[in-house]
Amino acid sequence: MPRLINIALAAATIASVIAPTDAEAGRFDGRWQVTRTSTECAHKGKTFTILIVDGRIGGPRYGRVDGRGRFVMAFRNRVKHYRYHGQLGARSGTGRWSRRMFNGNMNCGGRLKLWRIG
Repeated sequence: MPRLINIALAAATIASVIAPTDAEAGRFDGRWQVTRTSTECAHKGKTFTILIVDGRIGGPRYGRVDGRGRFVMAFRNRVKHYRYHGQLGARSGTGRWSRRMFNGNMNCGGRLKLWRIG
């Protein structure tokens, strides 16, 4: 039994060193401009702003950023579901996005570019 406890404590220690904390995710807090482009969709591009606070993306688009800058984000309305993922740096980032229509038609996707604006 003591051996299992030691293994569990060692695993928890390693995980705490490797896994970024929420405080580290806060490095990416602020306003970001997102430009979405596609060669597949009818609408070739769109630009919008997101706000990250404590590593959380709020507003109509919602999601999370981890301490290494990896993000996942989603947006959904009555007919479409968008998914976004990628990597943020100190001032900019890149990623991919996809759109799925609830009726199964017109699925498409493309690339993201992000810039910190505040």
